[in-house]
This record gives sequence, C-alpha cells and structure tokens, in this order.
Amino acid sequence: MSEEMENQGFTQEQVEQLVSEAVKRNSDELEEKYKSKNQTLLDEKKQVQEKLREFDGMEPEQIKRMMKAFSENEEAQLIADGKFEEVIQKRMDSERAKFTDQQKEIAQQLETVISERDNYRQQYQVKLVDIELRAAAEKAGVVSTAIEDVVSRGLKIFSIDESGQVEARDAEGYLVRTDADTVLNPETFIEGLKTSAPHYWPQSEGSGASGNRGGSGLQNIDERMNQAAERGDIPEFQRLRKLKQSGG
Repeated sequence: MSEEMENQGFTQEQVEQLVSEAVKRNSDELEEKYKSKNQTLLDEKKQVQEKLREFDGMEPEQIKRMMKAFSENEEAQLIADGKFEEVIQKRMDSERAKFTDQQKEIAQQLETVISERDNYRQQYQVKLVDIELRAAAEKAGVVSTAIEDVVSRGLKIFSIDESGQVEARDAEGYLVRTDADTVLNPETFIEGLKTSAPHYWPQSEGSGASGNRGGSGLQNIDERMNQAAERGDIPEFQRLRKLKQSGG
C-alpha cells in the first residue's frame, strides 16, 4: 500500500500520517457507538430496576406467576403497548357477545315456557269440556258404559271460549245451531244423540213411547235399531228408524 502511494507522489511520512488519521477516525466512531450503546443499556437497566421496586416484599414465585399471567394476557399486553382504544373495543365486543348469548338463552326459555303454557291451557280446556259433557250425559240418563263414547264425540265439537264457557263453532268460526235454531250446547248435543245413538240409553228409554204404541213388531224394530247402532251400520239404522216412524 505504501509503495503504491509513494508511486503516486506520497512520501513515507505522509502515508503514515494518513494511516494514523484513518485509525483515529475509526477509533472515535467505535468509541461513540460504544458510549451510545452503553447509555442505552444503562437506561434500560434503570427502567428494570424501577419496575422491580414495585415488587418489593413479594415472594419470587408470586412475581413469576404475575409476570407469566401478564405476558399471557392479551389485554394487559395491549395496555402495556398503549392501545387503550383497542382494549375498550375488545371489552365491548365481549360484553356484546355475552349479551347476545343471554338474549338467545332467554328467548329459548321463553319459547319453552310459552309452549308449556299452551299445552297446559289445552289440557285444562279439554278437561273443562270433558266435565261438562259427563255432567250432561249423566243428567240425561246415558248408560255408564256409553259415557266415554259420548265425551269422545263431544270433544270433537266443543271447546272453551275466551270467557271460559263451552261452545261449538263450525269451520268458518260461527256458533253451531240446532234444527230448532238454538245454539248447540252439551245438553242439546246429547239430546240429539237419542235419535242418532239410542243405544246410549237403557233399553226401556231407547224404545221410548213406541213400546206403548205398538206390539212386538215395533219392539223388534227397536232391538234391530239398537243392534245396527252398536255395530255401526248407519244405513240399516236409518232404514229401521224410517220404518218405525211410518208405523210399520
């Protein structure tokens, strides 16, 4: 290197001077960098010491657990980073999610309660109609073995209105009326069964006044009508009834 510089017109003394200045510059730069780095380390050490003073009097294991929890806590990390708005937003989102879940749970519970309430109401209404029909059947003298059948028929017709009264309505929502243009009720319903289902009554009442009108022929028709009704032969029952009404 010195020979090249001498060839370029530099003397040996000048070469040594240039090398000495270059070494000094490099040394000054390194020293400045070292001082800066050293100061940074000192500042960091001071901050750590100040933080450690907060844990004075605490057991090492307690400090370890706290530091571990702190490092694993996302919210604490965000706070440490100064991201307070993000922490607030996360908390709001968490509370909103909890509130939404609670709303869904309450809605499901409410739906269950409403369903159970409607079910109990339906059972209660059916029971009321059942009681009314049984009372009317017993009052009308229906044989005990036929009461269940009478109630079963009536439950298909009657229900409970808003005021708690037994009523019968057609498919269009109008009250059902009898041939005499009166509103159908359990009593008139059962009265009508004396014609369509006379076997619901004791034999003496089923034959009615016809037993006094006529001889064995009409009595025989009554028996055949009862038999037809019992086996569900409606055409035969109607034929025999017309025959009886004609007196033949």
